[in-house]
Amino acid sequence: MGYKVFISPEDRASNVYASSALWNGRTTNEKEQMGRCADYLEIALKRCGFEVTNAQYGNMYDRVAESNAWPADLHMALHTNGFDGTVAGTRVHCYPAERSRKIGRLIQDRIAPLSPGTSERLVESDNLYELRATHMPAVLPEFGFHDNPEEAQWLIDNMAAIAEETCKAICEFFDVPYIAPEKQNDLPPEPVELPEVLYRVQVGAFRIRENAEAYLEMVQNAGFPEAFVTEVKN
Repeated sequence: MGYKVFISPEDRASNVYASSALWNGRTTNEKEQMGRCADYLEIALKRCGFEVTNAQYGNMYDRVAESNAWPADLHMALHTNGFDGTVAGTRVHCYPAERSRKIGRLIQDRIAPLSPGTSERLVESDNLYELRATHMPAVLPEFGFHDNPEEAQWLIDNMAAIAEETCKAICEFFDVPYIAPEKQNDLPPEPVELPEVLYRVQVGAFRIRENAEAYLEMVQNAGFPEAFVTEVKN
């Protein structure tokens, strides 16, 4: 089995996005958008072989307890930020420990260059509950400021890309090969075990080869392109 990642997206709909930033023609909030991010991230991580819990239920205390009991190998609390509508940029919070710093920096380095904001930094914190109460490396990315109109629209329009880049960071953290969406079908097929005995169906026997080939053409046109002619000695 693969590494286990616990995803805990923000659950407060009261954290509203800038009113000019629209999702499906209407205003939105942090709960909706981080739920989208969690869904995209779950799909990407499972494609790369991870086990995932997408905890869009309960409160942070329930989620931390479940993450610890699983136990997860990484705890991801997904958020966006808010201040006064003028600040923008990616800020990733991590617990002040080596492994948490590493995954925090990997996410920061991937997401920050994509954001239109410039107020970007890695923030070490031991007072955020989902960082200090979890027993594994834990990180809380704030992908951007949702009350900044430009960045709020960027968050809405680029949530799939944000999740995909976060997946790449997690793959690098665990030294797991990243599988891009378009590469999923390029994986080698599962081996098929053939039975020791094969049963073939014969649909005709002819003394003249031309007659056999004419009948073969009729069978193939009827929807059996794998049909063939074989020569059998008397």
